[in-house]
Amino acid sequence: MWDIPPKKHKKWMIKTMPLSVAWIFPQKKECGIALYAKNALATLERECRVVVLDPLDFIHNKKQWIKALHDVDVVHINFEISLFMYKEKEFFLALIKSLRKPVCITIHEVYDQIPGIYSRTALRGRGFVLWAKQKLYDYQHPAQVALTSIVKHKFGCNNLIVHYDFQQGQLVNMGIPLQDIKVVAHGIPSNAVKKSPRNGIDVVRLGAVGFLTATYDYDLLCRSLVLLDIPWTFTWIGGPRPKADPQAQDKFIYAIKTHGLEDRITITGWQEDANRDRQLSNLDICVALFKSRSSSGSLAAALGSGLPIVASTIPLTKHLAEKTKSMVLVTHEPEKIMETIVSLCKDYKVRTILSSNALSYGATHSYQAMGNELLSIYKHMGSV
Repeated sequence: MWDIPPKKHKKWMIKTMPLSVAWIFPQKKECGIALYAKNALATLERECRVVVLDPLDFIHNKKQWIKALHDVDVVHINFEISLFMYKEKEFFLALIKSLRKPVCITIHEVYDQIPGIYSRTALRGRGFVLWAKQKLYDYQHPAQVALTSIVKHKFGCNNLIVHYDFQQGQLVNMGIPLQDIKVVAHGIPSNAVKKSPRNGIDVVRLGAVGFLTATYDYDLLCRSLVLLDIPWTFTWIGGPRPKADPQAQDKFIYAIKTHGLEDRITITGWQEDANRDRQLSNLDICVALFKSRSSSGSLAAALGSGLPIVASTIPLTKHLAEKTKSMVLVTHEPEKIMETIVSLCKDYKVRTILSSNALSYGATHSYQAMGNELLSIYKHMGSV
């Protein structure tokens, strides 16, 4: 934008002001979106002025919210339905309506039905019985009711951003016009201490990275590992999110004990980036056995470390396997998973190729590259 001086100033004194963008995301560590934002803003802040706001600032600090947004050119919202719920009610649509600036929204995970919650349309009955069931459903599942309303209103915005092509297709199937959706690939963090694959492995170092969540199949992991007839260790680099997934760690520990693997599997707990990268560099293979959806952030960290990845077959891993050429996809069968891990351990050449492909993908899909795409979007929005 231009800062136009009073008429008495000479023409050459007109100067370009930096682009100003408000980023709305949760200000807490125990959130994948917050970690994503930290990496993204490290790039964006070199090129534009960034104002950071927490979604709940809209509720608790309305005056500061309005003041902070007064001089920005573009507002970028990072969406996940739980971030825009307060006292069992959504405030997302009210927030959108209050903005008088160009808005774009990144939808990190695309779904119109919250995983684990059955659809309201599945309710059966007539008259008062159906009405009562619907009222009970709405009372028990306020976030799902809120999400349904937001999707019906097409997120109140015609500038939506997703990370993958298949997510774009999901939004189209939900009734969002294709022209309103932009695909900006998720950034890959670079691991400064990454190492080349080891040749002649004596004890294979397996692992995974990220938060312990309900989306990972811990029982399948343990049932697969117990079948391995080669020496191995497994390290989960990360820890639980007590508020978001309070039972995830308990389920993992229960699976570990059930299969007698207490002396083979380690959970490190939450790690800062430097420690996380150092531990990732010591792994030979990342094992990503997600149930139906997975964490982009955890897979991105593994790719940035050049790790070969053995992954369950779900939409995200199918997409990344095709794009990165660094993953081996497996079915949810312990025997197949065990055979794949053993095969990779014995084939140094294949592991080297997978590792090289992961690093190549990371180099072209860095957070810097993602930031450049976002800046281009912001500039176009600010000029319209």
